[in-house]
Amino acid sequence: MDDRPLELLGLSFEGKLNPADVAVAAVLVVEVIDADTSDPTLRVLSTRMPVWHRLGMLSAVVASDQVDLIGAFERDD
Repeated sequence: MDDRPLELLGLSFEGKLNPADVAVAAVLVVEVIDADTSDPTLRVLSTRMPVWHRLGMLSAVVASDQVDLIGAFERDD
């Protein structure tokens, strides 16, 4: 596995991808600062895919992050 950080759009991403793997689709949520108003907004960019596929990928990521968060929760008796 390659130890270099994954970079896209000038940003470095956490996590690693095996260089031998083949990427077939991507969904990217980007926070941008509007050049005219300086307002932050979220944009969803993706490769060409049906909307249900894009939503499924995003839902899977959100569910995975929620499981990680719940697993890290510590009770404060």
